[in-house]
Order: sequence, then structure tokens, then C-alpha cells
Amino acid sequence: MKIAITVSLTAHTQGHEIRIHDPRLGERTISEDGDLTVEHLVEYQHPTDHLDLFRVTGIREGSYQRLSVTNIQINGADLVDWREFCQFWVANNRYQADAVHHPCTELSFLGTFQINTLHRRAQWIWSEDYHSDHRSDFVSDNIRWDCDDTHHCHGSARCQSPEGPHHNRWLNLPHDPQYRAGDRCDYATLGCSITQGMALPRGREWPALLARDHRVFNLASPGLGIDSILLNLRHGLDRFQCDRVIMVLPSHSRRLLRFGVDDRHHRVPVCLSAPEDTTDRPCIWMPTQRLREMRRRMRDHLGRHPEHHRRRGRRLIRQMQALLRARHTPHWITSWNPEVYQDLTELVEPDHLLPPFPMDQLARDGRHTSARAHQTWLETVRPRITQKTP
Repeated sequence: MKIAITVSLTAHTQGHEIRIHDPRLGERTISEDGDLTVEHLVEYQHPTDHLDLFRVTGIREGSYQRLSVTNIQINGADLVDWREFCQFWVANNRYQADAVHHPCTELSFLGTFQINTLHRRAQWIWSEDYHSDHRSDFVSDNIRWDCDDTHHCHGSARCQSPEGPHHNRWLNLPHDPQYRAGDRCDYATLGCSITQGMALPRGREWPALLARDHRVFNLASPGLGIDSILLNLRHGLDRFQCDRVIMVLPSHSRRLLRFGVDDRHHRVPVCLSAPEDTTDRPCIWMPTQRLREMRRRMRDHLGRHPEHHRRRGRRLIRQMQALLRARHTPHWITSWNPEVYQDLTELVEPDHLLPPFPMDQLARDGRHTSARAHQTWLETVRPRITQKTP
């Protein structure tokens, strides 16, 4: 797997030349103070502990000459906490013993500048969406594990986490780690950001309200389409003992983007209504611009072929019901989208169909449903989902 790394530097020459060996340009002589960059296309494998980027081949020891590292980019995006990745292997100096200095952003000896991929490996291989060694697996948003805000901020500017905007746990999880394989739940709830609880105070989303009296596994995640929810349903039924299932489906204008890199499989939800994302975090798996272009093409297809994706969504709804019937799992389905709900009235038996999820009362972000709407809807359907088994 090849990744593009760009290191930004500032040279302090003290009136004398500094020489470096740049893998792309060869030997470079730096004779003036100022900024420069070193770009390197690196072949990377998971077990790698460090990556060699360039060598300082000429510098005067003890003369205050130095190269100061000012930033690092991975695949076109700024690397968060980049200083923690800076490592300098000092070697072949007259007055300095050979040693590895980590972290190190001031290079004033002969040696090799390296990216340390061992000390923060979890961050290094992290991506915004859950990835695994199976093509078919859960679809989950890793960003939400980074935040302790009382609301589900999803990285927004409204985040009020006591640890700062995000404390960077860099977890790669298919679902809440509290849910363990083989565990039993009264209800598995599935859907998109509405069911996950986006923009609500934690504990005010309808699955959390239901969990006050029952054991609930919430397998919803932001941005999911019907295809993603089907994957989470299938793998949720395989991993857990789910007594009942409730699904709140999104619109048909969402689809899962899949790609594999270095034996790891990625599943990225794409939504037609989502704004063009310009805040992608750095990822070793895919260059930022390339991933944006793949998302753009998918959104373009969703916009140009709505009927195709509606027919596809209807087929997936049938597959969901067939799977649940085969497992003899009591279940209920609804949607917050009028078009999808219309399809459900034709595809789902009345005993399995819940009232539409309301979208007339908005949460603080102006896009998701308010806590009051969650509570009202749950109280409306509670008699059916707790007393009647379809």
C-alpha cells in the first residue's frame, strides 16, 4: 500500500549550507533560511514501526543550524498530533552518540527523519468509518467514539466535550463496545443518525428511552442507507441474541461505498443530501481527494437515477423481512421519509408497520428530530412493541 507523506520544514542555516537527501529530488542543498517541503510516496505495511522519509547529510554540529518540522500531511490532509509521529535517528556525528530521538521536531545533527508508526498505531491506521478484514461486516462511524459531549455532536462545531472538541481515542469499532458477542437483548434498534441520537442530549434518543425498561442494543449509525442497515441487521442477528427488532429507515438516496486496501475492507455511507465534506481527517488508506471524488460520483449517480435506487431500496426491504422471518424474529419497521414510508405500506404487513417517525420538530442542529419528538413517538408505539408480538 502506497501513501503520500508531505513534511513541511523551516530551515535555519546560520549562513552555512545544509544538505538533505530527498527521496524524490535527490541531494538538495539549502543555502537560505525559509520554508521547504519534502514529499515522499511510501510503501507501507501494517507491522512497520517507522518510515524513513529523508536524511540530513550535511549540517554543522553545534552551530545552531537546524531544520524545524512545522507540519505533516498524510494523503493530502493534515495529520492530527503530528509532533508525536516525529522521530529522528541521529547517526554518524562526531559529538553526538547514535540514538533515536522521539518525538523530535528540531533536526540539528546528521541522521534520518522518520515517521514513528508504533507509538500511535491506533491513530495511524484509523479512518472515519469502521474497517475490517471482512467485506461484509457492520457499518459504523468511528468519529462518534472520539467525543464525550453531552450531545452526539459528530465532530460539529457545537461540540461541548469536557475533554476539548475530541480527545482522539482513535477507536475502530463495529458497534458500542458494551455489546458483547453472544449477549441477549430485548430489542435491537437499527437506523441512521435519527435512531443513533444525533444532536440530542445523550439518553434522550428513543432507543435510550426504551432502554430504561428493557435491554436495548442500538446498532444505528449516522448516514446509513437501507443497504447499510441491512448489513447491520444481518450481522447483529448473527452476533447477538435479539428478541425483537425495530428499524427506522432513511431515504432511498443513500448508498454504501465499498473499497478494499491492503486486505482491509472499508464501508463508507454516501448520502445525496449531505454537503460536500471538506473536513476529512487524514487516513493512510485512501488519499483525501480520491475519496472525495468517489463520494462525489456516488452522489451524482444517486441524483441522476432516483427510480433505480428506489427499486433497489424496495428489494432490500424485502430482503430484510425475509431474513427476519427466517430467524422467526418479531420485528417492526417504519421510516422518517415519506417516499420510503409509502413503499413500506405496500411491502410490509400492517402488524409489522409502525407510524411514521416525525420530522416536524427539529433538534438544535436544525436537521435532526427533537428529543420531544422522540419521546412522543415512542409513547405512541410502546403498546405495540412491548405487548404485541407480530
